[in-house]
Amino acid sequence: MSKGKLLNTKSRFEQNIQIVCVKEALNLGVAAVLVALYAQFKQLIVMLPQTTQSKVEPEQKQSVEFFLNCEKLDKLLELGKLKDADHETKRLLLELAGREKEGWLLPEDVKALFPQALSAIDQLWTKYSNGRFGFSVQSKIWRMLGCESSDSISTQTISENKFAQSVHWRVGSRWLSPWDSFNYGIEAPQGSLPREYIFALSGYWSYSKGWTGYFLLRFDEIFLKL
Repeated sequence: MSKGKLLNTKSRFEQNIQIVCVKEALNLGVAAVLVALYAQFKQLIVMLPQTTQSKVEPEQKQSVEFFLNCEKLDKLLELGKLKDADHETKRLLLELAGREKEGWLLPEDVKALFPQALSAIDQLWTKYSNGRFGFSVQSKIWRMLGCESSDSISTQTISENKFAQSVHWRVGSRWLSPWDSFNYGIEAPQGSLPREYIFALSGYWSYSKGWTGYFLLRFDEIFLKL
């Protein structure tokens, strides 16, 4: 039923109520008026559900579809091959963004990464490390240290340095490069793995190519999605 028809129905209902009230008050008394009002009310109620149902549109279900084969990562972690698993994690992120050929991620690629996909990777890391490694572990450490994600270069740099120092990505005043020796044992600092993905971020890429004069990674934009 259209809105106009509904308003007309309401108008007719109000007119009928007025007529009933006058007639019944004159002829039958108060009790009969109440009975008549109730009958009119039931007639309107019968009509309302039809009007409401005609206006209700099916709820749009939003779903995120992605395909991520973590079988290799699962096997590497199960075998304790953490270095290989670290490289596989980086590869999976590049695959998700369709950037395997380029080998690095644009800022918009990072923003578009599905939290569900990151969670699938994270669950494997936490499972096989007994909760020592994974994106979710890194996220907890970031917050525990009071690090801030900021558009300010100085604030973001301080936070990244503080976090990196805690997980041994940075030793003294120097960030470890992909070619430096790194502890890939299960006894490595909590939250230090996965690490290789940070070298696929545009911040590292820009700095390594000399496009920027400052070292800013923004790796928090990945693990803070969880």
